[in-house]
Amino acid sequence: MSSETDISEDGSVSTNSTAEVAEQEEDYSWYVLHTFAGQEQRTCELLLQRVEEEGMSEIIKQVIVPTQEVMEIRRGEKKQVEHQLYPGYVFIKMLMSEEIAHFVCQTRGITGFVGTRNDPIPVENTEMASVLQQIEAGGVEPQVEFKIGDTVRIISGAMEEMTGTVKNVDIERAKIKVSVDMFGRSTPVELNFDQAEKL
Repeated sequence: MSSETDISEDGSVSTNSTAEVAEQEEDYSWYVLHTFAGQEQRTCELLLQRVEEEGMSEIIKQVIVPTQEVMEIRRGEKKQVEHQLYPGYVFIKMLMSEEIAHFVCQTRGITGFVGTRNDPIPVENTEMASVLQQIEAGGVEPQVEFKIGDTVRIISGAMEEMTGTVKNVDIERAKIKVSVDMFGRSTPVELNFDQAEKL
């Protein structure tokens, strides 16, 4: 079922019989919008504002920036941060038409749909289910800046300015074990996260 849509030259939209727009989920598809990196959330808010102002919530059902809450450990400190899963992209669930696609692309910050200009490509249901699952799952494991095999420089302590290789990462204690070459032999050194930096 379709709804008649009128778009004026200034990009405003009026809809006729929006109550008649089909509510069945299969009528809607998810699409991906290109935007500028770092402006995803602002672009999402601007589009949602336009949707509300033009009374288009029956045509454009959802607009999201997929993020995930993760725990990061930097410089020995744990912080809960919001991590963007797909930088430079905004996801939109909508009833596709040429007029509505034009309306969406007139939003500041949006450079177009994924796909060609005249043929936006819908996201496969299985792919979108995976995206939504990632959002719901959240960050289970703390994210750290070190991993086994990294080369690091010691930036404080008795071995300052020496370099070594990370052999173990202890997330709970916020410590790493580094192998340092001293006097022709490999010596293990335990350091706090804030005592080393990656090279």
